[in-house]
Amino acid sequence: MEPVSLTAAAIATLVITKAFEKTGEIIGEKAWDEGEKLLVLLKRKQPSTAKVIEQAKTQPLDYNQAYLIGQQVEEAAKKDPEIA
Repeated sequence: MEPVSLTAAAIATLVITKAFEKTGEIIGEKAWDEGEKLLVLLKRKQPSTAKVIEQAKTQPLDYNQAYLIGQQVEEAAKKDPEIA
């Protein structure tokens, strides 16, 4: 069996792939944190919208329901800079 020799391109690809995986994890964590902050704000300022979002954790929404909630959050963000 011959030893495996990695080219510079193969090594670079591995390094870049790992870097993107790590970046994706960081972005995912940041998005999750920001989502939790938004939910806290909505609970205080738009409790009905927050309630529907929390219920979606156990009762998945169909596309139309998700779209309507997205519209509600967008409208709340337009009216309230803290939510935006």
